[in-house]
Amino acid sequence: MSEILCVTSRALCRGPFPDRIEAIAAARPAGILLREKDLSEGEYRRLAGRVLEVCRRAGTPCILHSFVDVAAALNAPALHVPLPVLRGMSAGEKGRFQAC
Repeated sequence: MSEILCVTSRALCRGPFPDRIEAIAAARPAGILLREKDLSEGEYRRLAGRVLEVCRRAGTPCILHSFVDVAAALNAPALHVPLPVLRGMSAGEKGRFQAC
């Protein structure tokens, strides 16, 4: 495992995004941050479910972004949020996720 954390951007991705996620997860970075800010919550949930599965199979940590309810529903181990979202989270919501 490397010390590199990969942050996604489908718009910058060369080739099919799922193929790139598979390749990145197989390279075992310190983690993959799924930061697709242009997606609706439903679209993000569908994509996050697939990316989490790829990461779990590869043994690569996956960090979801912004959507607290999606991360909780998918049992994501970690969540990255902007400060306004963090301030709005309850202690219980914060406690569901590991520190990175």
